[in-house]
Amino acid sequence: MTSKYTHSYFIEDGSFLRLQDFTIGYTLPRKLTRNWGIERLRVYATGSNLFCWTNYSGNDPEIDIQSGLTPSVDYNRYPRSRGYLVGLNVTF
Repeated sequence: MTSKYTHSYFIEDGSFLRLQDFTIGYTLPRKLTRNWGIERLRVYATGSNLFCWTNYSGNDPEIDIQSGLTPSVDYNRYPRSRGYLVGLNVTF
């Protein structure tokens, strides 16, 4: 016999703290860059999805809602990818 009631056994705390995007950069002083014939030189690094702190047992606590029929159901999607970018902006 099946039950038509939802059981709390399958419910868990989905709270989390995520560092989604972080960028740090430095623009060199113009006194230094003009000696090289450069008006402006900036170095930067960016990271995406650097960490996610949670006790959630699934891949990602931000669950993916596929349809309106099953809201807040975790379909065990792949976790979000982590990305890094290093760049250089040069103005002559």
